[in-house]
Amino acid sequence: MISIITPVYQSERYLGILIDSIINQTYSDWELLLIDDGSTDKSAAICKYYAKKDCRIRVYHKENGGVASARNQAMDMVRGEYLAFADSDDWVEPDWLERLYTIAKKLQADIVVSDFYEEYPQKTIIRSKDDNSIIVLNKKEALLLTFQNRITSYLWSMLIRKDIAQERFAPYRAFEDYATLFAWMRHANKVVMLHTPLYHYRQSANSCLHNNKKQNLIDWINATIARYELIKGTPFMQENTPQINAAYICSLVKGIKDVVRSPYDNEFKQSLLRKVSIEIKSVQLSSPYKLLGLKYFLRYRLLSQNIKFFKFIIEKTAVFSFHQNNRKDNLYS
Repeated sequence: MISIITPVYQSERYLGILIDSIINQTYSDWELLLIDDGSTDKSAAICKYYAKKDCRIRVYHKENGGVASARNQAMDMVRGEYLAFADSDDWVEPDWLERLYTIAKKLQADIVVSDFYEEYPQKTIIRSKDDNSIIVLNKKEALLLTFQNRITSYLWSMLIRKDIAQERFAPYRAFEDYATLFAWMRHANKVVMLHTPLYHYRQSANSCLHNNKKQNLIDWINATIARYELIKGTPFMQENTPQINAAYICSLVKGIKDVVRSPYDNEFKQSLLRKVSIEIKSVQLSSPYKLLGLKYFLRYRLLSQNIKFFKFIIEKTAVFSFHQNNRKDNLYS
């Protein structure tokens, strides 16, 4: 059986679309856990309606506590051999579960990762080679690619054997899956990448990941540090330490760039700048220019040596970021 976990909060507009797409799966041995996370719209009623319609759907109601707490509650209730995740405003292809489950069983994979569609109001973008190719990774390869963000941490793009999902989600407002999936990946002996898009990820300009709220920025930094703490002491990854350290520095520099360009007060920015500057200076990097590339090498040196100048440069070059964001905003309008 596959247990599908879906936190529900203020989801009445799209929730039925997701549930219908799951009910219409070509693979039928599943259970859907709908965790109503304190919704005040009609979401609870929609959950109740579908639970009466299909006995494979279970509904639980709780006070609002965020996605991490909703997922943690579901993790304690699942019955399946495998876990799948779906967000309440998305939808899935009819063979979503069948394709993932078949590959997991055939190749004895602990995690199967599929490609996906990004759904904007004005356009669909396929995040995939879309050639149905399959890539098999061992533990070491999968962990390194995940740390380098070449395997994304979108839980809804994966089928995960429940036995390896040993850790619970960190209490972040956002990016709770970023650190937790990485912890699970350490327990996976085989990971398979399927270059077929199976999941439709609905993009909203108002979603928590598309606005720089203070807590989001803090969560990103903390989740990135947590991932590094998990991998740096892993014995079988020691020969990959240069690549790991380089990826870590790049992630922190990218994250702090978003902090600098956020609309928040200078004290908030300075506190995170100091934290990241101290962190990257503690990481050993024998050939920083070679490992980081020119852009990240320059930002790394600036952030290590002169926080004020780094902040000045990033603020002055924000015009390039503005043009990129403006092009993306057009997808929503």
